[in-house]
Amino acid sequence: MGNGSQALAQQLQRMEALHKNLLWKTSAVLIGCMGLLLAGGAWLSTHYAGMIRDNQIAADKLKAINSADLTLCGGRLCANIDRKAQGYGDKSQYLPVQQR
Repeated sequence: MGNGSQALAQQLQRMEALHKNLLWKTSAVLIGCMGLLLAGGAWLSTHYAGMIRDNQIAADKLKAINSADLTLCGGRLCANIDRKAQGYGDKSQYLPVQQR
């Protein structure tokens, strides 16, 4: 009877050790997954913040183009230029376009 109870106690100790190892491994996997999830979320946030900024710049350009007095002249782009405005560029070669 003593041998049987001793064997049962040893088996119980092995099961407790196995349970501890399983608990540590599960905790490590969960912490790793949480770290990966946080890193992925941070990367996605920065990536899409850049895309939103680029799209905002493109939208501002399209608003400016849409409000300008532009038309096609024989397959080329023509504009109604504001000749009274200050020129831009190294040689003041660029003039603002009249608003519609």
